[in-house]
Amino acid sequence: MANNPTIAVRLEGGIGDHILGLRLLPFVRQKHPQAHITLYSDAAGSPVQLSIAQLCGEANEVLSLHRPTETLRMETMGSLETLPPAARQKLAAADYFYDAWGGGFYLDAARALKVPFYTILAQRPTLHIPPSATQAANQHLGPYNDAIFIGLNLSKYGAEWLNHYAEKLYTFIGRLLEHPKVIVLNFFTQQFDFSHWPTPQRLQRQHLAISEVQRIAQFSQRHERLVPIVDLPIHTVAAMLQRCQYFIGVDNGIKHLAWALRVPLTSFMQELPDLSFALRWSPDYHRVLSINCSTEELETRIDEALAEMKLPRAAE
Repeated sequence: MANNPTIAVRLEGGIGDHILGLRLLPFVRQKHPQAHITLYSDAAGSPVQLSIAQLCGEANEVLSLHRPTETLRMETMGSLETLPPAARQKLAAADYFYDAWGGGFYLDAARALKVPFYTILAQRPTLHIPPSATQAANQHLGPYNDAIFIGLNLSKYGAEWLNHYAEKLYTFIGRLLEHPKVIVLNFFTQQFDFSHWPTPQRLQRQHLAISEVQRIAQFSQRHERLVPIVDLPIHTVAAMLQRCQYFIGVDNGIKHLAWALRVPLTSFMQELPDLSFALRWSPDYHRVLSINCSTEELETRIDEALAEMKLPRAAE
């Protein structure tokens, strides 16, 4: 084998899948310090997922793998076997190949890298935000002198879910806004693609997203310091999240991005996940709160958030 081997690493799926897959890269670089690592984004050519992959500091280059969308099926999503021959040839041409799909708990990669798989699952990726994104974030946040920023993203479950739980969510947000320096950044997008999904599910997810975006935007009408942040490039979103002292969200890619950036957070889910899901996709499981939690549980989490931001309770 050459002294400077070539490495191919595949990421797949959505924003969150890509971020979680990046957990593998520090171990690949540690084992192959002199290698040329090519990171492949297998997301049907989605530019957003490609941008996430570009935040990885361990890779020498980042490229897309293109799948024809008409061949995508839910039961084979993420399967290497369904990649077009040309894409599989790119992966096979490398001296070493590591698959960063998390559904298999990285077992094959763990054996090849001689690293316990649970060590990989516990790893947090290191993201390198480009200076241009930091500059753009500073321009957006510049008017808010001495602010304490909190990130918010509620894109996931649809308008009906938001309508049902709006008051519980706003209880949390409103308690933090009682402090005059707090600015809540309400991140959302009005651009819906989901190109990495099969067509029927893609259309269903687009319909769900379109129905919920107006409801998400309405959150910003409830308080002057609840600021809409709409349709920004994902690198700029990452740079703005990096300036947040807390994050409130749901189980989606932006929440995973906040987690990767080490922002303390609370993530609401419809129900607590089972063991397999939690191990694969919830490295921040201890930060998850069921949306059906009791008032006491919600108040405890609010108090914890205030403590983490070193903010006094409003009554103090």
